[in-house]
Amino acid sequence: MGCTFTCVYCQNWEISQWKEKGSIFSPEKLAILIKGYEHECRNLNLVGGEPTPYLPWIVETLSHLAFLDFSLPIIWNSNFYMTKESMEVLGKIVDVYLSDWKYGNDKCALLLSNAKNYFLIMERNHEIAFKHGEVVIRHLVLPGHVECCTKPVLKRIAELFGDKVIVNIMPQYRPEWKAVHIKGVDRLPTKKELEEAWRYAEKLGLNWMK
Repeated sequence: MGCTFTCVYCQNWEISQWKEKGSIFSPEKLAILIKGYEHECRNLNLVGGEPTPYLPWIVETLSHLAFLDFSLPIIWNSNFYMTKESMEVLGKIVDVYLSDWKYGNDKCALLLSNAKNYFLIMERNHEIAFKHGEVVIRHLVLPGHVECCTKPVLKRIAELFGDKVIVNIMPQYRPEWKAVHIKGVDRLPTKKELEEAWRYAEKLGLNWMK
C-alpha cells in the first residue's frame, strides 16, 4: 500500500493513495506464507504501491526466508525514485530490477508526479542497478509528452546501456484518477504518438518491446 509519488493519472490510485486498507503481516509470518507457495512460483516480485518505504521490513522478511532455504529470484518492481543508500541495499538482495522511467525532464515529473530532481535520480539509480542485476525499464507513453519525455528517456537509456537492458515502451495509458480533469493528459495517446515512440526506439537500436 502507498506510494512515494502522487501521479495524477495513477491507474492504481486506490492502493497508492491509501483509499483502500491493506493487511498487516509480520516479517516472520509473511516469510512462512511465501515459502509455502515457493513451488508454485517463478519469482518473488516486490511491488506496491511502491515498495521503497518498506525496505527495512522487506530485508527482514528476506532474512527469514534465507533461513527457510528460499531460492527463487527476487524482483524489485518500483518507480526507482529512491536514495543511493537504498540502491546499495538492493544490490545485495535483488536479481532483477523492473523499473519505471517516466519523465524526460524535472518539470514534467514535478507537475504530474510531485517528484523533485527526477532525471538525475533516475540516471544514478539505473546505473547502479545495471552493475548488480538484470534491468527491465518500463516507459509509459503519455499523451502530449513524446518530445519532452519519451524521446529524452529513450535517448538516455541508449547512451547509458545500448541494447543491454530491456525497454518496455507501454501503450496502455488511460486517464485515471485526477487526469480526467487535467488538460493534456485527459485523453489516450494517439496512434501517431505511439508509433513515433516505437520508431525512435528502433532508430536508437534499443532492445525494446511493446
